[in-house]
Amino acid sequence: MCKFREWEVFSRTLFGSNLNDAVSMLKSIKKALSDFWNLSNSKFYQKFILPVFAMLFSWGFIAHLLQMTYDTKSLIANEGSVKYISVVREDGYKSNYYYPLKIRLNKSSNAFRLMDIHKGHFPTLLETIN
Repeated sequence: MCKFREWEVFSRTLFGSNLNDAVSMLKSIKKALSDFWNLSNSKFYQKFILPVFAMLFSWGFIAHLLQMTYDTKSLIANEGSVKYISVVREDGYKSNYYYPLKIRLNKSSNAFRLMDIHKGHFPTLLETIN
């Protein structure tokens, strides 16, 4: 009975609580589809394609900004003896290569990876660890 109530609440929020809301939703979907088929190429790109690319570009730009603001204070301290530490070459997209600092502790099966964007901090980290 609980699952039925959850579905009922979900359907009311998605499709509207009464028939008039459902009809108005169908009308708006029909209008969007008619716009989809009847627009010229430039209007089509402005209305449908450009917003998608703008969202993806913004997402990538914000993620890059977040990565650039990391510093040594942003690192999470883990204790243990170092089993392995090295700068390792990794294959990237197409012919790009990355050289992150990889650290593996004895107690952990995962390797900690510090991106090569922060390669200026690598010598300081290596001195601190050793």
